[in-house]
Amino acid sequence: MKNSIYIYRGARTLRDVYGRSWLQALGDRYRDLHTHVVVNGDHVVDSQRCGLVDDSIAFDWSNLKDWRAFLYGLPLMAEAACLLVQRKGGNIEQICCGAFYSSATWKTEP
Repeated sequence: MKNSIYIYRGARTLRDVYGRSWLQALGDRYRDLHTHVVVNGDHVVDSQRCGLVDDSIAFDWSNLKDWRAFLYGLPLMAEAACLLVQRKGGNIEQICCGAFYSSATWKTEP
């Protein structure tokens, strides 16, 4: 199966994006792998995409029918992206969505 792969990675600052050089190297090696880093915060470089990841996906794609989506992030971000994919024609059965919770949200018993 030969499909293009699009990776959208969001962060508050460019410094928060780990693995950037690794993603770039993969993109250079595999012609059908496209990476997008979207920064939503201060200190945005002129050439850098800024805003929310789901807004960038909405801008880039008018139709996501027959796409498979693997969505991960903070709960609100993952849910927003999942709803966006569905609004753009994505089938719920082809969406894998996982929320990441910070360790601060987990309470331990004394």
